[in-house]
Amino acid sequence: MMKRREALAGAASLGLLAAGGAVAVRGPPSIGGDGNGAGGSNDVSEPIAVETLSLPWSDGEPVDVPTEDRVTVVKFFATWCRSCREMLPDVTETHGRVGDDVQFLSVTTERVGDDGQVTTADVEDWWEDHGGGEWPVGSDETAELQVRHDVAGVPATVVFDADGVERYSHVGVSTTDELVDAVEAARDGER
Repeated sequence: MMKRREALAGAASLGLLAAGGAVAVRGPPSIGGDGNGAGGSNDVSEPIAVETLSLPWSDGEPVDVPTEDRVTVVKFFATWCRSCREMLPDVTETHGRVGDDVQFLSVTTERVGDDGQVTTADVEDWWEDHGGGEWPVGSDETAELQVRHDVAGVPATVVFDADGVERYSHVGVSTTDELVDAVEAARDGER
C-alpha cells in the first residue's frame, strides 16, 4: 500500500510534469483563458494514439484521441486521486445516458505494469471498486495527451466534437449533468 507521503509526492510530480511539458511544448501561458486550469481551442486536434490496458472490458488496442467522426470524451484520472474515485460513478452514468456513438476513454499518466507505479491488476481493482463503466482505459505515461490539451491535474475532462475540435475542457470534478451537457454541446458543435 502506498504511503500518504509517497502519494502526495506522486501527485506533485504529475502536476509539475504536466505544467513543465505544457511550457516546453506551447511556451509560457498567456493571460486570459477560462480560469479552470485547462485550455481549449477551436482548432482541429491531430490525433494521438493512446495505448489502452488489456482489461475484461478494454481490449488493449490503441484509441485515437480525438476519434475520427465521433464525439470523444477523455477522462484523466489517477488511482491515488480521491476526487477521481468519487467522480467515476458520474462518468459511468454519463456513458450510459449519451449512447454508444460517443467514444469514451479514461487515461492515467501513472506508470502501469509490473515495474510501474501500479499494475494492470491494481487499475482493474480500483476501477471495479469505484463504479467504472465499460469503455477503454489507457495509459499516457509521457503525459503527451495532457500536455497537448493543457490539462494540469486530475480529475480532468476533455470533450471533442466529431470533427476533432476541442469543445469542453475542465480540471476538477464534473457532475453527470455537466458532462452530458458537454457531450450534447459537442454533438451540436457548440463551445
